[in-house]
Amino acid sequence: MNKLDIISIILTSSLLSSGLTGFLTWLIRKNDYKNEYYKELIRKRLEAYEFLENILGHLSITTYEENTKEKYHVLFVDKQLYAELFKQIAIALKFNLWISENTRKTLIKLNVFQIEIGNNVLNINIPNETIIPVAIENYAKICEIRKELRNNILDDFKNLHKVNFENLKAI
Repeated sequence: MNKLDIISIILTSSLLSSGLTGFLTWLIRKNDYKNEYYKELIRKRLEAYEFLENILGHLSITTYEENTKEKYHVLFVDKQLYAELFKQIAIALKFNLWISENTRKTLIKLNVFQIEIGNNVLNINIPNETIIPVAIENYAKICEIRKELRNNILDDFKNLHKVNFENLKAI
């Protein structure tokens, strides 16, 4: 072997080594990008579920009417509290891509229900005290929707790490 062959072998192995190193670096960075993207998707899902948690909190606090001792949700005590629930539902619906189909359907059910009774609650001419009968009348229905939403969220937490947009359907 002469000097030219040795130099040729060294240059070839150096070239192959740098090419392989570059390729491996590219693969690692590509994988890092996928991991960062996945983390961002999970962060968005968690953010959506935080709004759902706020809604559950609003729907969980109850009190009772002093004379009849019938239960109703505290959000009916004041129009502002009810308006806050309405706002939370609207924000949560904005994140509908990030929640499961079942949770989305329950949230829509809650939104439709609150629209149906909302006119009675948010009417400016009606004093706060007169919305309590509406609250008592709808106590069981709100509890039913809250329980359904809670169960859906608990089921979703089991699969929160799975990001799958293949089954996403238009509402």
